[in-house]
Amino acid sequence: MNMQVILIVILIISLFVNVIFFWYTRNILSKLIFVSENIGDLAEMIDQFVQHIDKVNQMEMFYGDETLGFLLEHASDLADEFAKFEDIYTLTEEGDPLDDDETYETEEKTA
Repeated sequence: MNMQVILIVILIISLFVNVIFFWYTRNILSKLIFVSENIGDLAEMIDQFVQHIDKVNQMEMFYGDETLGFLLEHASDLADEFAKFEDIYTLTEEGDPLDDDETYETEEKTA
């Protein structure tokens, strides 16, 4: 009889701990998804900014301007830093990641 009470208490404690772990994991995953989406949007905006600066720098009026060159270099470095976090912000994207890489390589060749 005493052993049954101990087992029941352990079972109740185990269930309580599992419910807490489930809630905590769900909470953390929802925050990770939020961060993933926002980092992805930010990385996309930085890529667009780099492309815009590059287009402005290629204009005849600004071609060779050192300030724009340094700004383009800085923006490119920032985009490279965000590329390190690609595995985080691609968590919420649908599809095969290899397909995205192939699309990116095709876009680079045409540019």
